[in-house]
Amino acid sequence: MYDTFVAVCGIGLMSLSVFNVALRAGLNVGVAAQIDDNEIYGPALESAYHLESNLAEYPRFLVGKEL
Repeated sequence: MYDTFVAVCGIGLMSLSVFNVALRAGLNVGVAAQIDDNEIYGPALESAYHLESNLAEYPRFLVGKEL
């Protein structure tokens, strides 16, 4: 979990410093099923999407209750 948080913070800082782009994101842990090679679906994805699309403002990374 620690490495995940470090990676997310690094991505946010790198996008600001290199590309001048502020990111927003939602992070959560939960049940998900792999439905294709590069695609998952489940409550964890829905929760992370809700955090990012409805609650996060630029530049902000939100963490869900399950995490």
